[in-house]
Amino acid sequence: MRSMVKGYVAKAFNMIGDLAENVVLSSSSASGFNYSTGEAVASTPITHNLKAVVEFVKKKDSNTLIAKLLVMAKEVELISDLDAFDKVTIRGIVYRVIAPSLNDGYTVTISATKETV
Repeated sequence: MRSMVKGYVAKAFNMIGDLAENVVLSSSSASGFNYSTGEAVASTPITHNLKAVVEFVKKKDSNTLIAKLLVMAKEVELISDLDAFDKVTIRGIVYRVIAPSLNDGYTVTISATKETV
């Protein structure tokens, strides 16, 4: 039964076609701390290109724009720690991941908000 549902999810993502967009997940976490300078030592950024259905939601109580990404679980199963990624680039704009990803075994939902500089 599980494999049949996974097949239907894959078929649904194939039918979505151009509604799915290319997004880039990136991790920019520090790999250490330099005690002589008092600054974090940046690690080499890790990036993954994914196809996702993107939905933008504006929170009612504020002007915060939230991007919700729906990705097929099969596409992210090779990523060992999805929650280590802190940024996602959608249409050339960088968003900050604000919540742990939700993985139901079929799809993964990632929430992000527009990053302020």
